[in-house]
Amino acid sequence: MSAPLPNEERVAGEEGSRGTRRGDGFGASPMILRRLRLTEALLLFCTAIVLLTGTLLVSVAKTPATTPVLLNTATAPELAKALGGDGALAKAVLSEREKKGAFSDVDALVRRKVLSSAQLRAYEPELAVRTWGLANATLWLSTLGLLVMFLVLHLHLRRIWPVADPYLLPCAALLSVLGVLLLFALKDPLRDRMAFFAQAQGVWLGGVGVLLLTLKRFWNLPLHRYSYLYVLGSVLLIVLLGVFGGGQGGVKLNLFGFQPVELVKVLLAFFLASYLADRGRALADTSPQARRADLYPLLAMYALPLALFALLKDLGPVLVLFGTFMALLYVVTSRSAFVWLGLITLGLGGWVGYVLHFGVFRTRVEMWLHPWDNAARGGDQLALGLWGMATGGPSGAGLGLSGARFIPRGGSDLAFSALGEELGLLGPLIVVLCLAVILWRGLVMAPRTRSEFERYLATGLTVLIVLQGLVIVCGCLGLLPLTGICLPLVAFGKSSVVMTWVSIGLLLGISHRAQHDPELVQPYVHKGLGRLALTLTVPLLLCLITALATQTVLANKLALQLVRTPDADTVVRPHRNPRLLALSNKIQRGRLLDRNGKVLAETVAGKRVYPRGAATAHLVGVLSPALGGPTGLEESLAAPLQGMEDWEQALALWRGKDLPGFTLPQGQDVKVSLDATLQEAALKAIAKRAKRAGAAVVLDIATGEVLAAATFPTYDPTKPVTITKDSPQLNRATSGLYPPGSAFKPVTAAALLKAGKGAAKYSGGKGGRETVRWKIGSQSYSRSITNDEGEALGRSLTLTAAMVRSSNIYFAHAGIDVGAEALQMTAGQFGLTHLPERPQWERELPDLSYGQGSLLATPMELASVMQTIASGGIRRRPHYALSENPETLATPLTPEQAEVIAKALREVTESGTARGVFSTLAFKVAGKTGTAQTSNGDKKSHSWFIGFAPAQNPKVAFAVLIENGGYGAKSAAPVAREILRAWDEK
Repeated sequence: MSAPLPNEERVAGEEGSRGTRRGDGFGASPMILRRLRLTEALLLFCTAIVLLTGTLLVSVAKTPATTPVLLNTATAPELAKALGGDGALAKAVLSEREKKGAFSDVDALVRRKVLSSAQLRAYEPELAVRTWGLANATLWLSTLGLLVMFLVLHLHLRRIWPVADPYLLPCAALLSVLGVLLLFALKDPLRDRMAFFAQAQGVWLGGVGVLLLTLKRFWNLPLHRYSYLYVLGSVLLIVLLGVFGGGQGGVKLNLFGFQPVELVKVLLAFFLASYLADRGRALADTSPQARRADLYPLLAMYALPLALFALLKDLGPVLVLFGTFMALLYVVTSRSAFVWLGLITLGLGGWVGYVLHFGVFRTRVEMWLHPWDNAARGGDQLALGLWGMATGGPSGAGLGLSGARFIPRGGSDLAFSALGEELGLLGPLIVVLCLAVILWRGLVMAPRTRSEFERYLATGLTVLIVLQGLVIVCGCLGLLPLTGICLPLVAFGKSSVVMTWVSIGLLLGISHRAQHDPELVQPYVHKGLGRLALTLTVPLLLCLITALATQTVLANKLALQLVRTPDADTVVRPHRNPRLLALSNKIQRGRLLDRNGKVLAETVAGKRVYPRGAATAHLVGVLSPALGGPTGLEESLAAPLQGMEDWEQALALWRGKDLPGFTLPQGQDVKVSLDATLQEAALKAIAKRAKRAGAAVVLDIATGEVLAAATFPTYDPTKPVTITKDSPQLNRATSGLYPPGSAFKPVTAAALLKAGKGAAKYSGGKGGRETVRWKIGSQSYSRSITNDEGEALGRSLTLTAAMVRSSNIYFAHAGIDVGAEALQMTAGQFGLTHLPERPQWERELPDLSYGQGSLLATPMELASVMQTIASGGIRRRPHYALSENPETLATPLTPEQAEVIAKALREVTESGTARGVFSTLAFKVAGKTGTAQTSNGDKKSHSWFIGFAPAQNPKVAFAVLIENGGYGAKSAAPVAREILRAWDEK
């Protein structure tokens, strides 16, 4: 049974007897009063210095270099000039202005459907909704208003509440200052809404709320008696929010211009304090005689946050409310069972929300689990925040000078990230320290309160503020899923700012009245508060350490990290830090040239053009973000094209862009291994044969350089890609996954040779069909294998004969003899990456041995297999850069083993499945046909031909795929012939 609760006063207005000072503060010595007054004054003076300095710096940083046209006062000729001479567009703007009034921001042109998004991007630099003089004056007016408010609060509070805590007001003031300055720094003062001014208004309203709380009449009210009134008010607000509320992504947060959740949190803190002060003893009682009726309200409290989660579709408010509820419950009862029950309930609720796709909750969980690689639309939000902090580094970019504009919702959900980018380590340090001080002071005053109600109210309000900050900071750092709650007093949100200031005012009032001797409180209460302090302090320290690592030792790595998320066309592509792209876009790129000096991409009159058009679209890519760029070589070679060694140099340039004497490098021409003429010939040959789609890759055997990598269908790189069932945006040559069919048999042959069984003979299928049997451990398997068209190839075949005649039955037996482990290892050594897991290898071993089953490969991978065999067993890395020192990735074969396979491949074109196909060429070809069964398209088999040429002195390796093209010798091999003819003519 838990320790009995102390016999304390329960009414807020009563005073204790022993060990109590007078609540009006006049019982304190003049020295104590002076020390409290000076402490608060000194801290507020430092806050004022921060505010004035920050205002000056951000004002200088945001001063515009040009004077744009004012949308709300400009004449038609002035607007036409700003809109590129488009008089009709200027008249449309004037007409809209006359009909619906002034534009609040430049983006209103799109919201009112006057301009398209593309038009706004083009004309935005020439437009504004206010002058710099007005914006700057508003900033300084806000600064002056905040200074006056802080001074008034200090003087008034020290007079009315002379012994109130001296640290709470300065912490709230400092966080509020950071919020106002951050919002001015993030937004465009000439073109965006003045969010910083709305934030300052929230601070002023909160200050008024604090002043109202100093009225003695408020503290004389029996606040502890209104418990169910608090609940009724909360439920009413939640119902109104459910019926009339709205928000982005299905998240209901806004109701008639304010966020009622902020008020609900404070009301529930009052309810919990009142209820637990009244029923705490009963809840702590674990005896059989304990009344079940006392537990019913607790069950409602467990259910309420979950209902709120279902309504809001956001876990943030639920975590804060539920966490506060469990914290108070533990402090009151010391029963950990309540906490474990709460955690289980919360976890179950989160799982249900994830499974049922509550709002954007599932997306946020996916971002948390996989911040750098996920399939969620908008799944790069966390990565964008981490990019910002890492790019800012330990010193930060400076107020108004960072790339925090690239952080989505940088003024709200990701305000902590934006602050880190702007101020470096100083920003996160201030936030975490202020939260820690609020936690410290709030829990220190709790045991000194004159009533249980005030004790639990002080604890609840403290936990509300600190836990809210902790949850969003953890979300920004990837320690928890992101939520939609505000960073207290920093993130944009007038409702949150007002209610946080009111909470600070309540804590100040309670601290003034908290003059009891804490030794009179039972030890277990101190123990509960101590454990609560530790529970919240540890994650605060973890956040500080994580922020420190993000902006120091991990800064460069994270800033250069690529994130893979879907674009608007749903295709998952890698994306780079937009700050580095923005800087690189200011450098005029050099030309991208093929190996012979032919232009693949160049900048003409400020526009990137692609002379080879669709033929090189998948490889060269596009630069324009409007077309999904940068992609392809435009992205991977961006650094050298812009005169930089690598992207790390771009990061250094970004960090130094505002230093005196900064200059950008000059763009440089870059040659790549691609042969434009061969690329065009390959595309033409594929298009002639392919009914639906196809791909071809040609590699230089000695170096691994990519000479051609053609994909059909392709697209015009100057226009947006039209998504169809044929997926023209997919680079089939490098990313298309297909069953390799018989094109995989050279790999099985390699595994056979590596096992020392190259001379072994196996059945080729006397009747064209044969049942093979194998055993893995104690499990026995059997499978009926058929050669193409049921061809009878004899009971005993050599490796060369089986390759020439493409016997499925032979290679099924060979794969079984080699074993799943050896075959899987050999395939990996050849660079095949889309391999099944070991259990599948064991179950599908004979099918996988001749390239069927769950095995997949790309044309680039199979071309690399041929390059390895043709080079005597040396696998080079396929690459697009011209290099004198090719990179060796592996040597899966000895030269002697490679020659055995190469000899068999030479015979394939002379007397095997591809005989006669290449007879019109001036040289002989070695290769392997492949006919891969598939259920895609019209279910006709995919057609493969892979090989190298010339057969005796190999120079190039290649792979050709024709989707649903049937037999390899009928579709893919003739395409390979035309590609080799084009290569020979060069």
